[in-house]
Amino acid sequence: MSTSPDKPILSPIQDIIDRISKLCELTNKYATKANPPHQNTVATNTATENQQDGSTTTSRGVSRGEDSQRTQKTDGSNKGKDGGGYSKTEALHELGKLYKELDYMYRSFQKLEKFENDLSDPLKTLEANVKDIVTDLDKDELPKQVPHNLRVLRNNITRVKILIPSQHQGGGINSEDDRLRLCFLCFAIFPENAAIKKRFLRFWWVGEELIGPLKEGEDEKDIVNETLNIFVEKGLIQPVLKKSRLEPRSYKMDPIVRSCLNRFAKDARFFDYDQEGKPTMDFSSCKKACMVRSEGATAPWFSEYLKEESGQGKLPVDLVKLQMLFNFPDRNTLMTASKRFDKLQILFNLSKQFPALPTEWFSKMTELKVLYMGKWETTARHIEVEDIDFLKGLKNMKNLRLLSLQGISGIPKIPSTIQNLGNLRILDLRACHNLGRLPDKIGSLKELTYLDLSECYLLDYMPKRLSDFKELQVLKGFVIVDTQNSCTLKDLSNLKNLRKLSINVNTTKFNIDDEERSLNRFQKLEKLRIAWGSRGMPNTNSSKSKSDIKNQQAAAKASTGKENKGDDKGSEANSKTTKVEGNDEQNSGVSSNQETKRPQSF
Repeated sequence: MSTSPDKPILSPIQDIIDRISKLCELTNKYATKANPPHQNTVATNTATENQQDGSTTTSRGVSRGEDSQRTQKTDGSNKGKDGGGYSKTEALHELGKLYKELDYMYRSFQKLEKFENDLSDPLKTLEANVKDIVTDLDKDELPKQVPHNLRVLRNNITRVKILIPSQHQGGGINSEDDRLRLCFLCFAIFPENAAIKKRFLRFWWVGEELIGPLKEGEDEKDIVNETLNIFVEKGLIQPVLKKSRLEPRSYKMDPIVRSCLNRFAKDARFFDYDQEGKPTMDFSSCKKACMVRSEGATAPWFSEYLKEESGQGKLPVDLVKLQMLFNFPDRNTLMTASKRFDKLQILFNLSKQFPALPTEWFSKMTELKVLYMGKWETTARHIEVEDIDFLKGLKNMKNLRLLSLQGISGIPKIPSTIQNLGNLRILDLRACHNLGRLPDKIGSLKELTYLDLSECYLLDYMPKRLSDFKELQVLKGFVIVDTQNSCTLKDLSNLKNLRKLSINVNTTKFNIDDEERSLNRFQKLEKLRIAWGSRGMPNTNSSKSKSDIKNQQAAAKASTGKENKGDDKGSEANSKTTKVEGNDEQNSGVSSNQETKRPQSF
């Protein structure tokens, strides 16, 4: 593009906007020549050939042959239908749809302050596509290659769209198709034939803002189910079905579909992948980092570095630690990645057994939204950290929405720096078996909606400020103990949005009848699960206390609900789950309309 001496030179991003704007003007100029859609309705890609009369019928039952005759009377531009079954009006309508795609690209680029990818060649291709199409449209008879060229243009537009940062780097979602595309890309990181839990996908999608903000009456779980059903109906994933469950809790992907998706995800720089389609730990060119178990040898360059006796080119200690954790293929990649920690938005532990990051790097991840260091698989995997100093870096993660340490051993407490995570929605501490203490200031997490403390068997204290979680909807693993100043059910009943609650009783002083009033105060509670731990079970000797007897009677009474349909097979003998049908003040805490079944994940 030539410029006069007095004309300012456009920056690369301004040049892109200018070029796309011209494409929009050109496509719109021709698209506006079409008749109104109601006069000539075309359902592309869904038409079927009618073998009897030679006409083409759309999905709405309108014959293109008949419609063409009607439009030819009013539109002189509709001469002939030699363009592979297309009339000129139909081609103009299709070009109008593609104009909207180009207009979306134009508006997206206008919002960008920086664009890192070189789009010179893809844009030249788009320009050539559009010029070929409009040249054909200027001819009296439409050439047969026009439908093919329109499909090529659509495919090339899609290839450019996935390069736009707002499409895969958390820069915003502009349509439902964008949201579905990003949700589906999440499957690309998992190993072949892996069973991916619905619960995990929900966490990820909430953390990356692929769900929400919710409208009145909407539920995250319903949106997740609808999204997964769309993927199942299209044959992209398959539910893992079990006889004892009405709904699937995990999904798998066909290896062929996974192979195609990985190539698409790699082109979009969703994560980095090797030649076999496996995720790598290289995040030097993307904003998502994956922690993977090292299966090969140490990178050759780093092996040579460790053998060197001279001090030339010596790496700082923090870079050595980083290389030992991520095993970057070359020194340049290490140096590039070390400067991108402040740009990371997702850090996901796919298969690392010892995932602790050096504290100096952990504290630099200021833009992180999803930190998933724990276990995601349905199969067993041991994960352990030697110390928790690196967790002090949480104080800088103001944008973090999801924090999962599920199944990690070696975490005796959560540092008080967690109080700085004012944007946190989900805190997953499930099966942190060494966890014995939560910080008293945990109540500062005002946006928290989901807290999982289940299977944290050493917890013997619940901070009073748990009752400050005004947005909390799900609380699992709440512990009732004798510890002084520990949060009680009465305190917890201030949570007006709580829908699902699971309780572990670790004291023999707990009496469900005494807690009746507190239970009735939960205004939106739908599901309640109570489990008695070893410290909460009644004494086995003959001199049982009245409290013990009442607890046994209440548990027995609660277990006589509707007919069990076989879903409680293998459930814990000392627990019960009830489905609360109402919250009227006259109810007895646990509705008489209750249904006992195996405890489920919420």
